[in-house]
Amino acid sequence: MPLNYVTLPDGASLAYEIYGSENGTRQPLVLIGGVSNTRGDWQRIIPLLSRARRVLVFDHRGIGDSTFASSDLTAASDQLTIRSMARDLLYLLQHLEWKDIALCGFSMGGVIAQQLILFPYLPEDPISLRLRITHVLLAGTTPSTSFLTEENGKYGLPLARPPDKNKRLTLEDKKNLVRPTLAATFDPFWLNDPINAVRFEDMLERMTIGRPMRTIILQGRAMLGFSFQGLHANLKPAPHGPAVLIIHGTLDTVVPFSDGLKLLKLIPHARMVKVGDSVGQIDSLDFGHNWFEYYEAERWCAVIEKFLNTSGSTYSHTKALL
Repeated sequence: MPLNYVTLPDGASLAYEIYGSENGTRQPLVLIGGVSNTRGDWQRIIPLLSRARRVLVFDHRGIGDSTFASSDLTAASDQLTIRSMARDLLYLLQHLEWKDIALCGFSMGGVIAQQLILFPYLPEDPISLRLRITHVLLAGTTPSTSFLTEENGKYGLPLARPPDKNKRLTLEDKKNLVRPTLAATFDPFWLNDPINAVRFEDMLERMTIGRPMRTIILQGRAMLGFSFQGLHANLKPAPHGPAVLIIHGTLDTVVPFSDGLKLLKLIPHARMVKVGDSVGQIDSLDFGHNWFEYYEAERWCAVIEKFLNTSGSTYSHTKALL
């Protein structure tokens, strides 16, 4: 797909790609990545998802092929917050003039997705979206910062120390630096399964490209500094608000499974992905943070398509038994 850019009001630019045909009859799906993610990280599920709809992937400000407004980060907007990243995304969506969309937010991307749908309910300076978000999928994410501040370091992504600026790093040096971060997104069983070895090495090499440590640090700080102040209570079931699907693994050591359950309580019409053998269900909730790298890609795409092709009212009273 051709690489496109949109220039933000402060001069920063967001790189994005749109997969799928413009003639697709189904609403576009926006994939929102987490800390250190770039748009290429979604490649396992993009080909299947884009068969019937347009799929938007993008790089957050300052990572991948996206840029900051200032090279020295002196622009206030370059000091990343969840709100500023959600505003960046909203500007991109309004630039595309899409009026009807669905969101899939992973990890920090799930927090950004929540911020986006909560913009109209901000107590001060609410923001009109000027588009309709009908479905929101929240994967491996959280409604609050408590898992980082109250769990004594048990959760969160382990980040490598910035290397010596005077040392020229080899590819292997770079891979060793990011290996603990990537490994934390999987459980030991997945990591020790030989069938996953080649995929893990491919992901590891991809992580060494286009991911400045200064941006990742700013993203991490953003995850420590947001608050939704009880705003979830404003969300209404379809057709007055978006349907919400939660995907969260019990083996997640980055964001605890309990935070997925918190979202179910905060958004009563939300539901957890179902476990079973039917189309749109998965084998088990026993998976780690990097959810779509588990099971076959077809299983996850069936989950997403079934959710997006069903009205929110159908889901509003169907939470999985846990």
